Amino acid sequence: MKTDRSRAIPKFPIRFLYIAVILTGLVLVWLGGNTFASYRLSRRIQEKHLAIQELRGTIIHLDEVLTMSAYMAAATGDRSWEERYQHFEPQLDAAIKQAMALAPDVYNSKAAADTDAANRNLVEMEQRAFGLVRQNRLEEARKVLFSDAYRANKQIYSGGMKTLAGLLQQSTRAMLESEQYKTFFNTVIAFSAVPLLLGCWLMVLRSVYGWRLTLTESNRLLDEHARELSELNTTLDQKVAQRAQQLEETHKRLLETSRQAGMAEVATAVLHNVGNVLNSVNVSASLVTDTIRESKLPGLTKAVGLMNEQADLGQFLSSDPKGRQLPDYLRRLGKHLSSEQALMLNELGSLSKNIEHIKDIVSMQQAYARVSGVTESVSPADLVEDALRMNAGALARHDVQVVREYGDLPKVLVEKHKVLQVLVNLISNAKYAMADGKPPNKQLTMRIGMNGNNHFKIAVTDNGIGIPAENLTRIFAHGFTTKKTGHGFGLHSGALAAREMGGALLVHSDGPGKGATFTLELPLKLEEGNE
Repeated sequence: MKTDRSRAIPKFPIRFLYIAVILTGLVLVWLGGNTFASYRLSRRIQEKHLAIQELRGTIIHLDEVLTMSAYMAAATGDRSWEERYQHFEPQLDAAIKQAMALAPDVYNSKAAADTDAANRNLVEMEQRAFGLVRQNRLEEARKVLFSDAYRANKQIYSGGMKTLAGLLQQSTRAMLESEQYKTFFNTVIAFSAVPLLLGCWLMVLRSVYGWRLTLTESNRLLDEHARELSELNTTLDQKVAQRAQQLEETHKRLLETSRQAGMAEVATAVLHNVGNVLNSVNVSASLVTDTIRESKLPGLTKAVGLMNEQADLGQFLSSDPKGRQLPDYLRRLGKHLSSEQALMLNELGSLSKNIEHIKDIVSMQQAYARVSGVTESVSPADLVEDALRMNAGALARHDVQVVREYGDLPKVLVEKHKVLQVLVNLISNAKYAMADGKPPNKQLTMRIGMNGNNHFKIAVTDNGIGIPAENLTRIFAHGFTTKKTGHGFGLHSGALAAREMGGALLVHSDGPGKGATFTLELPLKLEEGNE
């Protein structure tokens, strides 16, 4: 009986296994080596191309900086523009040399020579213009910079840069196409070896039956994982609904607090900050919802159903084309579902942080609302920082840099909500003034110090659009505004609030384009213990 059985079941073809493994290893090593070499070369080509493109952008930017410095020097006579020019010119030369080193074949072309000649001519004319500026011959300097020769060289330089960019793209494309051809050739050779490998592995696949127990255990673990994911999805839906309800309740409390406090400008700033956070919350909630909606979980259910339908799972996994693909599919699916879980947990963490941020904003607003009409001892610096925080979202969105110059002042007795209302309005106006003036670097300076006569001051200075002299005398008048959507109440109410507190709200500007400074002066009232 034992002999008959040994005849019916042939011995496992270990030699075919060795041959299959060796041939497969050789093909994979050869293919992997060639693929890795092609990938590294393609990566180097792409990195070189990106570096050249970045240098090209730097060259164009620095050229525009130099040109603008020359124009501004000729227009204003300010020597600082020449210093700025001299600061950036070596950077431009260095960037050009780096680009030539990365692509010598392109930068040795006629287009590169013409562009370099035009650049030298431009530098020579700009240096000549700076010399005229140093002699206070501004009109002659402007004639040099606005001459036909300057414009012609500028056009040659601009056209040359575009031509060089095209040559760089052609060179990169040619190298990439060459590597793609090599990759295709390697792929053809690799696929040619497939029939031989397939014949060897057909003999080896008889050993797949031994995997049945392992697959059965894996299926059990996958079923448990699927149930856990289903429960997690249900929990996530509930948490998203709870967070949405909390956000709605927080928003209602914020609006009610704003109405009770009577601080229109403060409420506006708070709502702006909450709106910025709500945008992030909406993005996170949408991402979680889309992830759940597009989850690959149904694919797992289908795979488990397919295996349950098989009478002989081992035969199905070893012989059926779909069965042979199933283990790899389940492994990839498990990794994908784990990634989905990590993504949703990360987004829920982001939701929690954003809700806590909204709660902090509401708490600060409520703290000021509770003391409306009451004089309290506070630090002027703390008041300024609270006003900046309430405008933080808008200042960040407009790329405004805040400079703090705080003097050493003790705590003073003031009506916090009135001072905060004035400061929030002044910071908001400064932001809009800089948005309209569009300076290169938007800068908001907050100053705190003594002002004589037993008064202290808080000054808000911007480098925005400035104020014409004829508007300085009526800027605090009721209904006066220069904004298209303004109502003219903010500065008027601020001046009234300052007067009610025994102080004044003042303004200074050197004219259009010179920025403006609004100064809130208040009596220096100290607690009895500090007098």
